[in-house]
Amino acid sequence: MKTILSIYLQFKILTFIIYGLIGLTFSSCSKTNNLESNSHLFLFEHILSELEITSAQKTQFSSILNNFKEKENHIQKTIKSHRENLYKEILSEHPDVNVVSDLNRYIADEQYYVECLAAQQLMELKKICNKTQLAQLKQILENRAITDL
Repeated sequence: MKTILSIYLQFKILTFIIYGLIGLTFSSCSKTNNLESNSHLFLFEHILSELEITSAQKTQFSSILNNFKEKENHIQKTIKSHRENLYKEILSEHPDVNVVSDLNRYIADEQYYVECLAAQQLMELKKICNKTQLAQLKQILENRAITDL
């Protein structure tokens, strides 16, 4: 029975290591671990370039974008810290499966917050747009949704 439990725990640890390494592979494509952020920033900058905006709107858009960048940078630092702790735990002599699981959950939660911030930013941008710009924004987002599939 002890052998089965030992094999099971080794399997769980290996599973977490594999999932952690998969996350590392995708996140290490960017030195700052913010591929999602870069994607959001690219979208927002694309929106700014496509919409015919007034100088007053540009000021408001820039303020919203800077606010997003500031909050997002803080979240990315938190994610980086959690990832560092995750890998330290995984590579420790006796990794605690519960700690690994908790750290993975913390990372996922922080990534969720980035998505929420991006949605919030789009809603704020939408408030600034006139009817023509809203139609353009809708088209940009619909095209984005199609290309993201």
